[in-house]
Amino acid sequence: LLERDGALQATWGGSPIRDAATGRYHLFFSWFEMPDNSTVPTIKWWYNTSRVAHAVSEYPDRGFEFESVVLPPRGPAFFDGSTTHCPTVLQLPDGSYALFYIGLNCHNFTGADADTHQSECIKHQWIGAAHATSLDGPWERLPQPVLSGRGHHDKAGKPAGSWEGGMVSNPAVVALRNGTLLMAYRGLEDRGMGMATSPAWNGPFRRLNGGAAVLGPASPAHTAVDEDPTMWLSPGGTVQMILHQEGVGGG
Repeated sequence: LLERDGALQATWGGSPIRDAATGRYHLFFSWFEMPDNSTVPTIKWWYNTSRVAHAVSEYPDRGFEFESVVLPPRGPAFFDGSTTHCPTVLQLPDGSYALFYIGLNCHNFTGADADTHQSECIKHQWIGAAHATSLDGPWERLPQPVLSGRGHHDKAGKPAGSWEGGMVSNPAVVALRNGTLLMAYRGLEDRGMGMATSPAWNGPFRRLNGGAAVLGPASPAHTAVDEDPTMWLSPGGTVQMILHQEGVGGG
């Protein structure tokens, strides 16, 4: 689907959107950039190699050309200092665009051994947001997350104090007809999926249902493990969601 300089690119996910003015299709996705400027066809090192990138095509299913990394890591002082991942893009009611994503700062764990470095990085994820008047950018990024995790994880790495376990990730966002933004997100170990709303792309996002999970093992319904949601608004105005449900019918 995507090549750069004649080589197939290692990517994960992808949030497509069509520009009604030009008819072109824009794709925002996770692209893995190794220290030697190469890419590898694996998600194994996503937690410290992923960057949110942008590609464009005249068609929805082929011909995407790599444009640029739109959300590069910002360094140790920021929540997304080492990694940007799992983007979702949408057009706002005023015609501008918002880009939501996961941010990690693995710089906080550089003194740890390799296994601890990886596990601690993954357990510290936040949801960030950026804004632009054009899908071609430039993107204005917020200095702080729009949603941070509640609770923490214990010494065994399990959620404690809240089903979120101190982290939030996998944002899916849809604009409702009244202009409100509805966000679905997950917590540590896919134990649950929650919902939050905001009057604007830059927040504040407030959790619904008192912050309780609405799906997953930690929810009142005790459903299967859920992750990677995508949401959209049907012609009738109802919110639709598709997601990865592990362990049910092969996932």
